[in-house]
Amino acid sequence: MRPGQAPRGLLRRLRFLAGAGPLFALTSCAQSGATEQGQKIHSLYVVILLLAVPVFVIVEALLLWFVVRGRQHGEGAPRQSFGTRRALVIFFLIPTLIVAVDYVFGERTLADVQRQDPAPAVVIRAEGFQWQWTFYYLNEGFFVTGKTLVKPASRSISSLSPAT
Repeated sequence: MRPGQAPRGLLRRLRFLAGAGPLFALTSCAQSGATEQGQKIHSLYVVILLLAVPVFVIVEALLLWFVVRGRQHGEGAPRQSFGTRRALVIFFLIPTLIVAVDYVFGERTLADVQRQDPAPAVVIRAEGFQWQWTFYYLNEGFFVTGKTLVKPASRSISSLSPAT
């Protein structure tokens, strides 16, 4: 190491942080939802993104490494190597863990988002037709036709499909 030069490990960490920082900043591109359910779905999106980024980076790095390594061997075929039991276990274990974590977070978010209030303050039946909706406020006994649903502030609602 020359005088005034940073250690090699430090440079690797700095390069990693320089690449990872913008990726983490990109998670702010998807805006958080306006409702509680939208915020929970946004949190699930961030978890999935954070699990997907390392997979993408590793796969791309290995792909580039194999391309560069294959070009260095000239015209002949490169030496073939066969996997070990440990490599196969890692190959199947890591994706299985990623899917398991996604499944747990996804199911928890789905349960939270689809939770129904047992005694909603407002019950609305919505019927859609060309370019508009009709919203029947069943508790209040009136309906509104238009493009926008009016929800009373800080009151729980329940919506019904036209078939019910």
